[in-house]
Amino acid sequence: MKISSFLKLLLLITVGALLLVACDPKPSPSPLPTGENVIETEPVIGVEPTATATETAPSVLNVCIAGEPESLYRYDGKNTLVKQSIFAALYGHHNGEDLLAMVPNLENTETFNHESILPEQGMNVLAADGMVQVLKPGLAVFGSESTEVIAWEADRTMTQSTIIYRLNPGQLWSDGTPLNAHDVLYTYHLLRRLNLPANQWALDRTANMEALDDNTIRWTGIPGYMAADLMAFFWKPIPAHLFESMPDEQIAEHPMAARTPLGWGAWRMTNWQAGTQISFEKNPNLLPDSGKQAHFDTLNFLIVPDVEQALAKLERGECHILDKSYQLEALDDARLTDLASKYHLVLEDYKAVEQLVFGIGSNAAYSRADFFGDVRTRQAIRACINEPAMVSGLFEKAWMQARVPDGIDPSQFSSNSGLNAHELLNEIGWTLDGVSDGVRIARDVANVADGSAFRVRLLSGQGAQSQAIVRNVVDRLAACGIAVSHESMPSNQLYAPGPDGALFGRQFDLAIINWGHLAQQDCELYVSGQIPHTGNYWIGTNVAGLNDSGFDFACAKGLASAEEAMLHYTPAVPLMPQIRLWLVSKELDLPEKAQFELINDIKLSHP
Repeated sequence: MKISSFLKLLLLITVGALLLVACDPKPSPSPLPTGENVIETEPVIGVEPTATATETAPSVLNVCIAGEPESLYRYDGKNTLVKQSIFAALYGHHNGEDLLAMVPNLENTETFNHESILPEQGMNVLAADGMVQVLKPGLAVFGSESTEVIAWEADRTMTQSTIIYRLNPGQLWSDGTPLNAHDVLYTYHLLRRLNLPANQWALDRTANMEALDDNTIRWTGIPGYMAADLMAFFWKPIPAHLFESMPDEQIAEHPMAARTPLGWGAWRMTNWQAGTQISFEKNPNLLPDSGKQAHFDTLNFLIVPDVEQALAKLERGECHILDKSYQLEALDDARLTDLASKYHLVLEDYKAVEQLVFGIGSNAAYSRADFFGDVRTRQAIRACINEPAMVSGLFEKAWMQARVPDGIDPSQFSSNSGLNAHELLNEIGWTLDGVSDGVRIARDVANVADGSAFRVRLLSGQGAQSQAIVRNVVDRLAACGIAVSHESMPSNQLYAPGPDGALFGRQFDLAIINWGHLAQQDCELYVSGQIPHTGNYWIGTNVAGLNDSGFDFACAKGLASAEEAMLHYTPAVPLMPQIRLWLVSKELDLPEKAQFELINDIKLSHP
């Protein structure tokens, strides 16, 4: 998204929703004094304490958060919303782009390339079913010069990707120690040894990482895998100079990992008062030209679990910002409209993580008509739902008005197929002729008995946004002659493991699923190797049961073909973007149209 020069000037401060202009808020309480409930932090290694001016009171920014993190160790597998906000202070940009002199780009051959290689037997490769497997003769793979699945032999080539990451020269940790390629490689090898599930997808697709010099790292992917998200393989570093001489299993509990981690963002932690607040000062070792200089002397994260108490603190000026951990997006429209009239309501994320998934290849134990085996039926349902119009409804809400940035429109979060749903359903054989209840019946529909009514069951979670989507889907499909009954259930029941769980046991017709923010492309969720079944202990993301080598091939060949595959084969329909909301005091004088750019610039979604 193009940002004007004026808006770029507004993107100079980092922390949550916190790139703030020079208008300071009203005087706020200084950090609370040290007492018996304070957890004393260790001094930042190699750095003298920062002197505090006595002539004038420091300017303070207070951010209310809904809970206290158990730990601030980056790789403990717990990525809570509170932790994300604090990480924004410590690290700035969520995926490490702030560390790079040049962000890798698919179109830039200096940072991304791919070539044909002769792989060796025993290497890990991406097989034709979309799964990482050990290469051996006869394994079904996609050759570099073939558009068909081939049985690999020793003289057959495959495609291999490389990515170049160049760190900012002179980059420092907040203790003044140089941050370089060694830190990144140390972190990569640490994660290899720890073998944590959260990192496994990216590690499985990595053949090698190596330092070309102090500031340059080269990532090499496994043969057959074409990288799409180039930052997915840049492991955010932890300081090697503190931890590389320590046993791996002790790092997570070390105070400099869990309680006072070093960072490279605008702020450096000073103390953690248990149950009350976590305080920061300006990072004196921030790169001068980073564009992320803090405009306040002190930053406090105030721990206020109750949202009404937090709102009261915002009203009194004791808190200047309520972060996304309060999940304000779950409030009803009337309350959000009222809040939007009093404060800056800042939106972030905008990623379509919620999908309507089709039960295509269901478990044999789930006996029903083959409603979704014909891809045209799935495409017709997509046209019935008309998800661009659904997303438009979100953007037209009163509390969203004047908060949608220039250049953003609902069509970029979804795509209209252009198909006429009614004509397509008639063509397939789902007819309304002779029916009295408005529900289509089958006439010569493949794999469906004549006279079968198009009645299906829709499963969903119990969240407010899911319920709103359900009502929309049910109404829109009814208008197309498809009757939908709905069942909502708790998340632990909806996502229960197979074979008994409805989703992972592949025992459903339609389901609304929130995948969260994933590193992989959407199509990788639905490759044939990801079908959960008895042979893989019901572990896999392809709950739709789509099994098509054409889809697998398109998904493996890069971003453009992957998006086309999702459109054509339609194992799922992307629905609403999952937004997150912040509240910002108008004392900070944040221009409304800058709000999206402000949040999006620092990418708080998933550190």
